[in-house]
Amino acid sequence: MRKYRSPVFAVLFVIAAAAFVFTCGYNIFFSPHITVENASDLSVTWENENGIEIDIENSSQLSAIASDNKYSLFHTAADDYDDIHICFKNSFSDTEIFINDKKVYSTDEHSYIMENSLFSIDAAPPQFHFTDLGSISEGDVIRIDVSLAYNNELYGIRNVLLGGSEEIINTVFRNDLLGIVLCIALFCVGIILIIFYFAFRNFVSLHGVHYAGAFALLASVYSVSGSISLSALEIVGADALYIIKNLAYVTMVIPLILFFMDNMKFRISNRVLQAASVLQVVITASVYALGISGAANIYRTKFISGIFMLIQLVLILGVLIFDFNKKNEKRSSDFSLTAIYLVFLAGIAAQFIIGTGGSVPILFVLICLFFIISVLVISMFGFSKALELSSEAETMGKIAFTDGLTGVGNTAAFKKKLNHLEVVKVNYKSIGIVQFDINNLKTINDTLGHEMGDKLITDGSAIINKCFGGIGDVYRTGGDEFVAIICCENAFKLCNEAILKFDMALDEYNSDDSHRFLLQIAYGAEFYNSDLSDQYLTLREVHKLADKKMYENKSELKEIAKREGLEVIRSNYKNNIIK
Repeated sequence: MRKYRSPVFAVLFVIAAAAFVFTCGYNIFFSPHITVENASDLSVTWENENGIEIDIENSSQLSAIASDNKYSLFHTAADDYDDIHICFKNSFSDTEIFINDKKVYSTDEHSYIMENSLFSIDAAPPQFHFTDLGSISEGDVIRIDVSLAYNNELYGIRNVLLGGSEEIINTVFRNDLLGIVLCIALFCVGIILIIFYFAFRNFVSLHGVHYAGAFALLASVYSVSGSISLSALEIVGADALYIIKNLAYVTMVIPLILFFMDNMKFRISNRVLQAASVLQVVITASVYALGISGAANIYRTKFISGIFMLIQLVLILGVLIFDFNKKNEKRSSDFSLTAIYLVFLAGIAAQFIIGTGGSVPILFVLICLFFIISVLVISMFGFSKALELSSEAETMGKIAFTDGLTGVGNTAAFKKKLNHLEVVKVNYKSIGIVQFDINNLKTINDTLGHEMGDKLITDGSAIINKCFGGIGDVYRTGGDEFVAIICCENAFKLCNEAILKFDMALDEYNSDDSHRFLLQIAYGAEFYNSDLSDQYLTLREVHKLADKKMYENKSELKEIAKREGLEVIRSNYKNNIIK
């Protein structure tokens, strides 16, 4: 009996998914888009005011040169250039660019506070800026002044590129290509999992596959929304990309928890994950509420939700280990799921510790792909096992309703068919029932042995099935008794034609001197007609009438054999090989 399952968590999941889709759609279609171009890292060296080389991607070096939440970077042109562009990611800071102390660009003039966005924050989100610096002569000094937006944390600029426009754009797409391809692959696998779940959930138990698919979709959206190339293509504005990325980040842990909750076996572990899922939904809803009300900065709420996300991931690991240790009978699939999650957790930790150096978190996408594909493989393995068991059950069902000696339906199959037809017989204009009885079985068993008796049955069954199997169903209902049922509009005509073929087949069989015995099969046919008085007969009564006619025919055949002196055991057979 299937356990009752509360719909609360499914409803919460749907609400969270709907809120995410709505927010993403709002920001994509209604928030103002900004024109940006962007890129990654070209081989240009930057120095501080003392001439010491600085790695812009190294936050500790930037912290060392910062004073009063400001720092400056310098680059001296080694040659004359006609077409010089600069591209950089501005993270919560005001940035000004100077050439020989002449200001040529300022984010104050281009940064955008999202006044019309669904989310209100107190500083512009990270944006990619791309501007033409014009011609530069050898010895010109390019200076970037950065004023940090927060007093206690260092952001500033990242991914600074200096060079020709085509060179920058080519670098952008080259550096992001692998990450974007992996994100698309993760998204597609997520779609496959969801389709797989809804296509086969009624046939086989698929624990949480749709949740794993939802996690894959959110993880791919989170990863690709940080791509510099996506902004460069101007698909959406940097504002919308930043919001979508953070919302995916705070939401994607929910389907992950629900996935493992569906795979837990013990009441304790399941209840812990239920509480965790409710807590995560509350956290996500709070992020939405704080952002919409403008009460908190999106970055701050992301940081807080990230801490809770880490706690949730560790909690899932603890629940998995607890669940595995409590099992009396440990299956390989239980161990596999725990091992896969350990690799997944280690990959996420590695991503946040060492990073990947690009605008798409490649290591994170790879580890998500590994996790989702592993889930798909486990599900496919379970699905193939279910199909195998279903095939075995179908085979066993056929065996249960098939006569082992002759291959036609057995008594159980006949009764099942008769009971079914009794209910739906009004849908048929006529139903014919033909009862057969193979004569002389006892005589042949006693005289020639049971092997020849079995041959008598199989030969007789073959002739019956050949003549009546094409127009109806044939069943063996006793040692030497068979029944054929014909359901169609012209059952009477087809049945009479089959009886003529049957008589001819018996004559042909008995005319062959190589057969050791005489084959006599008595039969009687009766019909149900929906438009005649027979419509009031039950099919059991029709069967009894056919059986009565068969016994009358059986007596006639015995009289004919006695009158004509026919030999049951033939003395003129040409060989004794059992065919």
